[in-house]
Amino acid sequence: MKIIMMHMPEYLNFLTNYARRLSKLLNGGHDDEKAAININIYQWYIDNNVDIIQTDRPELLINFLRSKGLHN
Repeated sequence: MKIIMMHMPEYLNFLTNYARRLSKLLNGGHDDEKAAININIYQWYIDNNVDIIQTDRPELLINFLRSKGLHN
């Protein structure tokens, strides 16, 4: 087993970069940046039966879900 020692700022930077790469794998490239240009990007989540969506643009997502009858 290889042990890597990092200072806290380096460790946090590593975790942030890892999370960004992982999210791109999990969301199939359908993210908030693309949804800001084309709101129908969110349709991918519906088509793939996603239960939880984390977003930096809640108003945009809520408006999309309401237009599909999926949010009150």
